[in-house]
Amino acid sequence: MNRRTLLTAATTGIVTTSGCIGGRNNGSGENYEPCNVPVISYLQLPEGVRDEVDIAFDEGQYATRGEFLWKKIDGPELQAIQKEEDYYAPIVDTNGIFPLKERTLQFEKTTPKYDEPVSLLIYQSIADTLNMTITVEYENEFVHKEQNMSIKEEDDYTDSPPKIPIGRRYGEYTLDITTENRGDFAETFEIGGGHNTLTPDVLYIQEESSDISIDVTRRQFGDPAPCPWQVDN
Repeated sequence: MNRRTLLTAATTGIVTTSGCIGGRNNGSGENYEPCNVPVISYLQLPEGVRDEVDIAFDEGQYATRGEFLWKKIDGPELQAIQKEEDYYAPIVDTNGIFPLKERTLQFEKTTPKYDEPVSLLIYQSIADTLNMTITVEYENEFVHKEQNMSIKEEDDYTDSPPKIPIGRRYGEYTLDITTENRGDFAETFEIGGGHNTLTPDVLYIQEESSDISIDVTRRQFGDPAPCPWQVDN
């Protein structure tokens, strides 16, 4: 059995109940083309593809000797679908030979990853130079610590601000920030969970009405690039 797993992340569980033979044609005239994004929301799937995915989740696998719509939307960058708060990697198998060749679709729980670690540029506007230590945590687990950072006021390094690497895995991160003379702060945020135009890329440290504010955000937001079937023809 040839097994192809479309993910670059460690997996943690699998839908295991036995499936049934399909063979249905779910075409209905929809635009089935590959979507080259790392993660697709379950709710964004075309209706026919979603029917196959529903069977895979409900019965453990979707199996067919006929048309296989999932393969039509499966782009080379796809790692997982997002269903509610979790991510699931597709596993496609092929068994037998024509005319009895059967293709199956299963999903296993996974954590998608970026190819490169996400980094945050650091801007601060509360002192000429702000000395700090930043500890990065992922899902309440220690990742790494950047000690004795001296961050100048943002106007001094507009072209090349300092940055801190966060991580590759999708999920919840926390920054614990300790500063000299200006207090300690914490900020929790998500990376992943959507299109990369929404992934944060900057850490702002500002003073507002004598209070220090910490904000992890994105400098420029854009609408996620649609999958082909979401574009009006």
